[in-house]
Formats: sequence, C-alpha cells, structure tokens
Amino acid sequence: MEARKLLDQGDFTGASAIADALLAKEERNPAAHHLKGKALYGLARYTEAYSSYFRSLELSGGNRMVEESAKAGMSECRHAQAFGFYEQGDYKKALEYIALAIEDNRKNAQARLFRGRVLELSGDSDAAVAEFREVVAENQSSPDAHYFLAKALVARNDLASAVDSFERLLIGSTDSIQRSEAHYYLGEAARDASDFRAAKEHFRKALEANPDMKAAAASLAASEERMAGIRRAASAEAVLAVLAVSILAAYSAVLAAVWRKLGAK
Repeated sequence: MEARKLLDQGDFTGASAIADALLAKEERNPAAHHLKGKALYGLARYTEAYSSYFRSLELSGGNRMVEESAKAGMSECRHAQAFGFYEQGDYKKALEYIALAIEDNRKNAQARLFRGRVLELSGDSDAAVAEFREVVAENQSSPDAHYFLAKALVARNDLASAVDSFERLLIGSTDSIQRSEAHYYLGEAARDASDFRAAKEHFRKALEANPDMKAAAASLAASEERMAGIRRAASAEAVLAVLAVSILAAYSAVLAAVWRKLGAK
C-alpha cells in the first residue's frame, strides 16, 4: 500500500527503494519486480524498467494476471523508447521499437495508433490507413482510433470516407480539439453536398469546441453568405414569378378585350 501511495504521488525513487527492500528479502518475488518496473518507468529508465517487468514475467508461474500485467509494462517501456526516437526524427528506429511494443502486447491500441502515425509521417499512407482501420475494427468505441483514421483519410483527400469516423468520434470523445476538427470536416462535407444549413451548424459547433479555430470561422462566414445568396436568389425568383403572372394576366385581359371588339364588328 505504501509503494502504491508513493507511485500515485510521483515519488518513484521512494517506490524503487521499497521494491529493492522487498527483493533483498525475496529475489523471486514477481510483484516486487513489477513494482520496480513501475518505479523505473516513472523515472524514465525504460531499459531497466523493461528488464524488471521481464523478470516479473519469468517468475509469474503461469499466473495469467501477472503475465498480462508484466507484458503490458514491457509494451509501455518499448512504446516510450519508440516515442523518444520519434521525437529525434528517427522514424525507422521508432517503428522498430513500436513493433516490439506491439509484439509484447497486441492489446496496446495506443502503440498501434502510434505506429500508424509514424507510418503516415514516413510517407506510407496506405500502411497507416490499414493500421488505423485494424485498430478501429477492434476498438469501435475508441475516439482516438476514429480520429487518427479520419485524419489520415482527410490527408489523402478522401473526406467522404472520413465522415463515418468523424461521426463516431463525436459519440464518445470529450477532447475539444478532436471535437472541433470533427465538426469542421463534417461541415466541409456538408458544404460539398450543398447542405449549407448542416454545414453552418457543424462550423458553429466547431467554434464552440475551439473558439480559436480560424478555418471554422471562415467556413461559417462563407456558409452564411452562401445561404444569404440563396435567399436573395429565391426572393428574386419569387418577384419575377409574381411579375410574370401579372404581365400574363394583363396580356390576357388586353387580348380578351381585342377579341370582344372583333366580335362586336
């Protein structure tokens, strides 16, 4: 309990000391090795943390819960290492380590989404979209999965295919950036379909989520202008229609009078 409290407080050095004390008494304690892994991970000592999680796995004795917990920790260590290479611009190394993270724990959806993102940045959009689609298929309620898939499709100028993922994202996401972008692109899709009323509503909601989104503000203004233009055109057509009816009525009256005069003669 004390170790968990220290971890929650961010005192990873203290938690590591407790793990060391436990291991000094019983080196083959899988829980102590797992604790050591958590502490070292918190200290950003990912290689050492991986070794501790791996030792916990070795000592699991077939306990499924211990095995899954150890593999999850190992996967997170590899993921963190991959992110470090990503920040350095070394996408090849990042992909290498994220593959190891996924190998350790196939259920690590965040690692798989990260791989898709790195593939996309590396210029392999087909592989990225395929990765995102797989994650979406296995995590239908994940806003992050839908977000990355939709954004990858938009980057390929395939907004029509991204609409479904943006709509699904809005069901579960509370992230203001995700929601603003989803509404913005759904607004653009509606505008492409000449549904300016729906477009206006999406752009308005995009600005509610992110008031600083200039693209949404510009598109909202353009949609309002377009709707105003449609109303002006409709009003002009109505005036012309009334005028045409009036002219036709007047012409009919004149024609009738002429026929009456001709009949009188």
